[in-house]
This record gives sequence, C-alpha cells and structure tokens, in this order.
Amino acid sequence: MEIRLRIKKVMIILLAVVVAVSLMPGFMAQKVLAADTNKATINLSTLSSGSSSQPGEAGWTYNSGNGFLTLQEDGIYNLFGNGSGVCLVTASSEQIAPTIILKDSVITAPQNHPAIDRLNSGTTIVLEGNNTINGSNMQAITVDGILNISGSGTINAKGVDTGTASYGISMYDNSVLNINDNATVTADGKRSGISVGGSDGTAQSECEIYVSPQAELCASGDVNGISSGSSGIDNKSLKLRSDGITNIFSLGDCGLLLSSGGTFTVTGIGRVTIQGATDYPAVYTDKNIMMGNNVLLTLQNGADMSEDHHFEKMVKTSHFVWKLGGSAMMTPILGPPPLPPLSVYSSTESEIEVSIPNKSSGSISLVPPPASENEFSYSTKSTIYNAKPQGVSVTPKSGISGLGKINTYYTGTGTTNYKKSMVAPTNAGTYNITVDVTNGTNYAASNNILLGLFTIKKADISKVDISIANMAWSGKKLTPKSFTFNNVKHGIGSGTTHHGEVTKSGANKNIGKGSITINGKGNFTGKKVISFKIVPQKPAKPSILVGNKLMSIIWKGYSKKHPTVNKFEIRYRVTNTDKWKTKSVSTKYYDTTIMNLKKNKTYEVQIRSYKTIKGKKHYSGWSAPRISQKIK
Repeated sequence: MEIRLRIKKVMIILLAVVVAVSLMPGFMAQKVLAADTNKATINLSTLSSGSSSQPGEAGWTYNSGNGFLTLQEDGIYNLFGNGSGVCLVTASSEQIAPTIILKDSVITAPQNHPAIDRLNSGTTIVLEGNNTINGSNMQAITVDGILNISGSGTINAKGVDTGTASYGISMYDNSVLNINDNATVTADGKRSGISVGGSDGTAQSECEIYVSPQAELCASGDVNGISSGSSGIDNKSLKLRSDGITNIFSLGDCGLLLSSGGTFTVTGIGRVTIQGATDYPAVYTDKNIMMGNNVLLTLQNGADMSEDHHFEKMVKTSHFVWKLGGSAMMTPILGPPPLPPLSVYSSTESEIEVSIPNKSSGSISLVPPPASENEFSYSTKSTIYNAKPQGVSVTPKSGISGLGKINTYYTGTGTTNYKKSMVAPTNAGTYNITVDVTNGTNYAASNNILLGLFTIKKADISKVDISIANMAWSGKKLTPKSFTFNNVKHGIGSGTTHHGEVTKSGANKNIGKGSITINGKGNFTGKKVISFKIVPQKPAKPSILVGNKLMSIIWKGYSKKHPTVNKFEIRYRVTNTDKWKTKSVSTKYYDTTIMNLKKNKTYEVQIRSYKTIKGKKHYSGWSAPRISQKIK
C-alpha cells in the first residue's frame, strides 16, 4: 500500500541517503617521469610554416597546414607564449604520456578544432602562472583516458563559439580528470563548462573527476555547468570526488544535467556547490543521486520548483536543497530516522507532495539548515594598533535573513597568544574570527563557524604621537621607564612585555631637556627620538601659621646638591571647594604670606618650584597638600 504526504514548504536541507563510495581506481592515476627527461622549450608564438622542431631539439613536430603541434616522446615539454591556430596533440603511440608545463600560455585552436585534443592517457599538464585555452567552435580541451592537471597556476578552458560542441572540457566515455596540488581549473563553454560521456552514443559510461584538497574546479556554461552532451546522449554517469572546492553553475538552465539513465555520485571531504539558473534546478537526473559521508553539498537555484518538458519534476526549496527525479533515498539532516524510498509526485510553489511505498502511516518533519560561513560577512580585515580594543562587525550577507543571535569570538592564531573571547583584542597580532548563532526562523543554530582572519598591525612608532612624563632631577643620569600613547602607558626596556628599547640617550642629568632614542617592539615597529623635561624635585609639604585674615606659608629649601631654584608657585583654596588661586614667589627664604582671607575658613595649600631655561618654565610636581587651621 502507498500513502502520500503533503509537506508544507520551509527553508530546509534534504540530504540524499549516504551511499559510501570509496576512492575509485582511476582517481589520481599519474605516470611518473624521470627527472632528467626534459625534451623541449617551445615558444608557441614563434611556430612558423614548415618548422618541424627547434634547432637541436627533437621529440616534437609542428604542421602549419592544420596547426597540429605533436609531442612525440615521453619527457617534459615547456610551453609558453601566445599560440594562435595551434592544436596540441600527442603521438598515436599509447606508450607515451609526456609532462607538459604551461607557463602563462594562451593557446587558440584552429577553426573547428580543440586547442588540446585527446592527449594520451596518463599525460600530465603542470600549471605555472595564468593560462588560457580557447576552442574554436569546438571543445577547448578533450579528455580520452586519464588527464592529470597539477601545479600552482590556473587554466581557463573556454569553448568560445556557439557550436553544439562548444564546451570548455569534453570527457569521452569512461575518462578521468585529476586536478591535483594547488591547481585551479575553470571550464567555461557556450553550451556547457564540462561534458561527460563524449558527444554521441548511448553506451553505458561513467566519467570521473577528482579535485584534491588544495585544488579548485569551476565549471560554468550558458546552458549547463556540467552535462552529458547533446540531445539523445543517454546512460552517461559522473562520479565526482571533491576534497577541495568545486563550483558548478549555469547561466540559463540546470547546473548539472545528466540525461536518461545517468547517475550522479559525489564523495570527498571538500565543498561542492551546484547552482541552476532562475527557474531551473541545480541537479537534473532521472536516476539516483548518491552522496558520501563527509562531502558538503550545496544546491541552489532561483525558484521553488523546476520542471523540464520531458523529465520528471524536480523539487526545490528556497535554500540548500537536493533536486531529485525518479527514486532515491532521503533523510532530513536534523529530522526523523531515514525514510523509505521516495519519489517526487508533484510540487507547487507552497508545498511538496511525495509518495511513500509500502507504508500505511507516518509523518515527515523538516528543519531549517544550520548557518554556515556562507551566510556572513565581516567588516575590516586589518587595522593598526591604537592601544584600544579593536574588532570586527559581523553581519548577514546581502539577501540573507532569518538568522538567530550572532555572537562573535576572537582567538589568537600562530604566535598570537589570545584565548577565545568575545572581547575584542587590543594587542598587535592575527586572530581567527568565529561566530556562534542561535536558532532563527530560516537557519538552525550553529557554533564555532570560522569566517576568516583579523589582523592588528604594529604601529610605526615614528609616525604616532607619544610622550614621556616629566622626570625629577636626581643628580644622576635619568632613563625613562615608560612612554604614553593614546593615554596608555607602555613600558620601555628589554623584556618581552616592553614596547620600546633605548638605543641612545642624551646626558639627561641637568634640569632642562632630556632625550632618548628607542626602537619599537611589542606593539610597535620603527625608531623614534623622544624628548622629555627634567624638572626640579617636588618640594616638601609646607607649614602654615594663621593670623587675622592671613596665613604665613613656610617650606623647606632644597639641599646644597640640588641646582639653585628660587622661584615658586603657591596655590590655595577654601577646603572642599574646586577653585584654586595662585601666587608666584621669588625668594631665597622659603616663605610667603597670603592676605585678605575669609574668617573661620580653613584652606588647602600646595607648593611647587620652577626654573626657566631658554624661555621655558620647568615646573616641579606639586607638594603634598597641607590644611590650615581656621583663619582668625
């Protein structure tokens, strides 16, 4: 017996049942070449009519009639330059599989030819710099057997014309494409970025693509990102193992389209994103979609349901989804136990109707997807130390809504010692930015989502305003122990917690101007000469005698060793009030009298000395305060 359940549409993730698929034998198959097998260095832009090889070099020929550049032996071939009207091929012998190094190359095919055509199985292309491969009303690259692409550069395979075979990369039946090391491969076609299973025939075929952990593949097309070729090409399947990053998208139709009899299998530990155009599904296949345990698969399009004129209807919710036609096993990511085989019955804008064979009752609960780094952006990636806490502002990306509360955390990375905290850091260093998100209307809670790095750079001490406090004369050479930046003291010394180290200093002994040269360290870099004042010692607390509306103030003079200072300032105010009055005194007897004071009031008194040097007054610190008796 079969029942049908109608499920109201929510923003959800549907995962295909996990089908563990081990690494296929064809993945990462590569031919190992001896290190001393270098064959030729070929400047593509200088190939000339009738040339068969460069002087002194064998192993390759060039036919100017059809533009074929044929590599005839095993070995390493270095290709560079802009080759126009060139089709790169290997000799017909299946025993050779050369290594081809492309360095900032541009290869444009002759009319109605691929630019790189069916290189012998096991051939390796090593990428250096940025390379472009242009087909001419045909595929840019054709793969027949195993093709390895490695290195640290990029390659853009472009099917630039409008022909029916205008693919970036075309894979013949049962071919394997391995993308290794740090290589970045972009396949862009007027029809599809990549076609699998050749251009004709209905024989069973399964192509394989492997993307290594540090590698990246992007397949895009005006019609499909990846497809099984033209109309009538059936029974073509694709196994994709992505340990790195794989992006597949279409500008006008399904992201990935496998026609009748095709199966899509995806495994690996990396990320796979497939996107269809508006009103089209991400993945369209009338057979099974199978998924390994660890791969993170994201399917997106611009509509809630899509339907092709001759395939079964496909289901689409408004965010991360699986599109399934025919039969498949499905389980919600945070929902109930695995369900029986489901087949899509029909779908509308507001609901999905499915049939569950051989089950008389039951229900399906679907949940929002957990938030991921794809939903967030954050502001400044780096700033300069300013002695204050500095952080980032994390916000949802444009078009993202329905997230819960976002909590931002900072954690030191590398040599930066900073335990995970919501408090923004102050010190120079590099910090991981992570967020925790609570449940929202469109996204489930998720913790420890890594968004990226935030760097506080060291400040150049020569370009910031810093100061050193006045230092009192001591009879000895003075060396400051700290400087002030943005109202925060920073230690000077050789310790690991200090922020400047003295490399040179002046005499720094007599009352007047002192100076030091410091190298920035800690939160600073660079070098700076900093001046400071050397001032008289602070006078001792004065004594006070009161009389009729007056008080006499007496203080102790300096020692004989102290430089002569006979100018003083006395400040006084009624106790517990704010307003000070000041009197300047020039005397060698260390006393003075202040008249016209208020009766029955007590006064607070302080004293300081000063010495004028080159027109500038150098004040001592204020003495400790003395409180008078009541004025008579």
